[in-house]
Amino acid sequence: MSKPSGISVLPLHIQREVEEQIVANGFGGYKQLEVCLRERGFCISKSALHRFGQEIKALQLQANRAAMVKRAKARAQREAQ
Repeated sequence: MSKPSGISVLPLHIQREVEEQIVANGFGGYKQLEVCLRERGFCISKSALHRFGQEIKALQLQANRAAMVKRAKARAQREAQ
């Protein structure tokens, strides 16, 4: 069994801050984020931050695809009426 992500051990409000920062930075700037977290007393590697960013990106893509499907179905229903 793999060890839990370093992100998962952060307090929830810090996890949210990290997520917001990753998105705001366009899924980049992981080294700077690592330094900022270290200055706050959290030892999270750049690699762990990158993996977390990739998870966020994948979830965003899934949400976007689901929204597109929903809009397409709604449009098809309107056109069928």
